[in-house]
Amino acid sequence: MELMKDWLGAIFIFLAGLGIILGAVLITQSSKPAQESKPDIGPIEFIRLEIPLGGESQTRQGKMFRNQVEWDQYWQQQPPEIPVDFEKFNLVLVEAGEKPTGGFTIAVKSVIQSEKNLTVQVEETRPGSNCLVTQAFSYPVDAVLLSKIQKEVSFEFSQKIRDC
Repeated sequence: MELMKDWLGAIFIFLAGLGIILGAVLITQSSKPAQESKPDIGPIEFIRLEIPLGGESQTRQGKMFRNQVEWDQYWQQQPPEIPVDFEKFNLVLVEAGEKPTGGFTIAVKSVIQSEKNLTVQVEETRPGSNCLVTQAFSYPVDAVLLSKIQKEVSFEFSQKIRDC
């Protein structure tokens, strides 16, 4: 019986010590200062506009429009009728420029947000040598809407050949 009391006492002391150690660890962890929340970084969602546009540019370029005035001024003639709420969205337009035939495309693949800017990743696709294409100039474009963000924007272009 005496031996049992000794064992129970030892177990009690062990558990009490373990509780003190765990309590100290939890208090130490909770007393660390909270980390500052970082601004959103990484990929952001966008909405592709399914409106046929005719490009204005002779060369490859990307532009972001933050208001209706910028959009209207960009077009040398009548701007396309695109219902954009510029209070909520920015419009990103990428153009491949003048191409000698059909079969060329351009598309926004992703938009990456960092602490200071946005990077629009764009992929241009050209037809392979075995592709049948229209024999007329083309002006590939793509347009997407982004939530209103007031950051500088840059464009990264990559190229790909589509085999037919």
